[in-house]
Formats: sequence, C-alpha cells, structure tokens
Amino acid sequence: MKTRIICLFLAAILLVALPACGTASRSANTSGADETEIRHYEAEDARYDGKVPVGGSVAQIVGFYNNQANAVKAADRITIKMHDVSEMDIDVPSMLRARLPSDTENLDSSKNETITETFVHGKGTNDVSLTLNDFLPVKGKHFVSQLETDHVQSASCAEQDDGWVVTINLKDEPLDMSVMAAYSTDMSEAERQSMMDDFLLKSGYGSSMKIELGSDLLRDRGNTQDRQRPGFAGSMSMEGGFQDGVIIAVFDKDSQLISLTHSYHMNMGTSVIGMKISMNTVAKQEYQFTW
Repeated sequence: MKTRIICLFLAAILLVALPACGTASRSANTSGADETEIRHYEAEDARYDGKVPVGGSVAQIVGFYNNQANAVKAADRITIKMHDVSEMDIDVPSMLRARLPSDTENLDSSKNETITETFVHGKGTNDVSLTLNDFLPVKGKHFVSQLETDHVQSASCAEQDDGWVVTINLKDEPLDMSVMAAYSTDMSEAERQSMMDDFLLKSGYGSSMKIELGSDLLRDRGNTQDRQRPGFAGSMSMEGGFQDGVIIAVFDKDSQLISLTHSYHMNMGTSVIGMKISMNTVAKQEYQFTW
C-alpha cells in the first residue's frame, strides 16, 4: 500500500513544471542594410513581413518575436546571464505525507540562482557540459519559440530607447490530463519524457518557455512495475493549468535580442484515493544577452 501511494504521488507530480535557464547567441545581420527597417502597421495588416511590427497585429508581433528569438540559437558566440527564480508549494494530506519516505518530508521547493555562460558554436566554454539548445528555451530544440497566435491573449511592440520592446501575454491554458493515461503503459522513461515534451509543445507555455517535467523529489521512487501497470493513472482525478504567462523581449536597433523575461504560474490539483494534493508553482526567468 505504501508503495502504491508513493507511485500515485509520483504520477501526480509528473506534470509539475520547473523552469530553467536560458541563453542566447548572436547571429549575423541578414538584412543587408545598415539600419533595421521599421514599419508602423495599419490595422488591416495581418502577417509579419520581416519588419519591426510597431503597432502591428498579434500575428505580426508573434512572427517577429519567433523569428528574432529563434535566431539566437544559431549564433557563433554569445554570453548569457540567466537569473532563475521559482517557488513550488505542495500541500499533501497528513495521512499521505506519513507514507512518504523520511527524506521527502519537505516537499516544497524553491530556486534562486544566477548562471553566466559563454557559448561558442553552441557549446559552453566555462561549463563544457552545457549546450545552447538545452540552456535556452525550448530545451533540447533548435528554436526558442514556436508560439502561435491562438496561444496569445495580447501582444504589443513599441519603440524603446534605441530599440524595441515586445510584450506578449499568453492565454491561460488547462492541462490536458488525458495524457496521463499513456503514462501507465509499458514505456521506458525516455519514451515517457518524449511523450510529455510533445504534449507540452502543443501549448503556448511549453512551446515558448523552458519547462522541465517531473520532480526530483520523488523521481525513481516506488515500484517501476506498479507505475507501468495499465490503469495506474485512471485511479486518480486531476485538474490544473498554466496562468499569467508573460514574455517581455527587448531588442536593439539591429533587432537582436538583448534581454528576455519569462514568467508564469502553474497550479495542479490531484485527488488520490479520496485525498487531495495541490501544487502551485510561480516562476520567473530573466536572460541578458551580450553579443
């Protein structure tokens, strides 16, 4: 019974998102011009056309942001300073908490760290284990953002000093808990991770921010065969989602990304054998790029 409850709790926290670091790197100016072309858009314009979309539509601004943010992962050299702050609070009933291993008494988690790294051809120079694709959202991908207009509540692009600032507010998104059904099948950990990554990429949050699935608190605890048993996830009910997602990107006069801020809130509630577990995460990552 003890193992069963621990395994249920492991599945419950599988979707807890812990943001991580970001980086960027400088790519060449491909415009072929000395000055970045600016266009003050009219309301009827619909798409991003390669120009800075001051006053543009959501589609134009999202297109501009995706294009310029994604370019940093192709940079030959860039130095990134990342400040990562998060707070995760987990409320577990005393009856369930008593069944957890003694070294998991404090389930709450917080992070407040700053990392500075220089990347050359995508590889870290201070810490050779770091790669640009992993350090910068989206983790393990060659892009920083694949936002779509359907993910966005509002977006603005305004002139600021010698450059521009783009602010994107994401829509609140519920988590599709049906994905947990697949977790109970006979899959390897790598297959589960791939499944969850694909699942998150369908959301505005997972396709534009660095979100790590699962929790180190209880990872690998419990009986693996029990976790893989068909119907394992069906014994619980789950609800939750992402809220208050904001992306603030600052670009220089050449439309190169010089700072990026991601923030969001995630909440999740899980009922396991009649007991309610609630988890709340507040996260913010700030990236400064030196080209």
